[in-house]
Amino acid sequence: MFGARARILSAVIFAIVSSMVLQPVNATQPDCQRCVAFRLDDIQDFYYSNEQRAIIEMFRQNNASVTIGIIGSMFGNDTELVDFVRQYRNDSRIEIANHGWLHEDFGLLEDAASQQELLEGTNQRIHDLLGHDVLITTFIAPFNSVNDHTYEAVANSGLYIISADPVRDTIFANDQTSSSPLYHLPMTAEVSILTENQTAWEPVPVIEILSKIDDSIVANGNAVVMLHPWDNIENVQSVIAHIKDKSDYKIVTLKEMAFGQNEVPEGLNAAILALTLGGVVTAGLLFRSKRMSS
Repeated sequence: MFGARARILSAVIFAIVSSMVLQPVNATQPDCQRCVAFRLDDIQDFYYSNEQRAIIEMFRQNNASVTIGIIGSMFGNDTELVDFVRQYRNDSRIEIANHGWLHEDFGLLEDAASQQELLEGTNQRIHDLLGHDVLITTFIAPFNSVNDHTYEAVANSGLYIISADPVRDTIFANDQTSSSPLYHLPMTAEVSILTENQTAWEPVPVIEILSKIDDSIVANGNAVVMLHPWDNIENVQSVIAHIKDKSDYKIVTLKEMAFGQNEVPEGLNAAILALTLGGVVTAGLLFRSKRMSS
């Protein structure tokens, strides 16, 4: 993974980028109005392999967007899965996100440096396996858990979006997103929930999922739906169909929810990429941008 040189450089870049005119998503005035993002967590080798591919393919067939969270250390040996994901790396409907290195509980990690190292490791694994042109902007927190150190680690790792629990994400919970350099897009609905004894997942009725989406749209202007490879694909498809029936709702990736059709700054990702390749980062490379496609 990256050493002290990378962390020093990324910290300097973070300070510069933080001063740029980024418009963070505000809890009451989000950039993307009445948008719904689906978050597919726990993408990893040999784990519900057929189901992982089937859910992603179902989103494509329904012309619906999805953000997939890859666990860095658990991705790369299942060549069929890697090849499947790689073929869609430039599909604007499928966003590739960072879901930690070992699916750690970031809320329990007591310093930013250790969290940053884990995040950078996953960024590098994704770039090595899927291509260095993949723009990674989103961190999906394992267990939806973060702490105050996570915000610094996320930003210094070249990421702009954090998706966690709406209560554990204290910046979101305290309505402080307008002063944060990150976009805070917490999970507000889920396709299944853990049982009380934390040993199994139970499906949430479709009508309840839709109700939570509507409530989140009213409260936040957008909604983020968490799902996993084991979730009932017919239920997910039904939720998608109901959302598409609402002419004023739009299904987007987390990246599009944050940035809309605006340009996505690639400064921090460019720095990490250059360090990965052993290159020299110039001022011009640090602030190149990429136009979002719809």
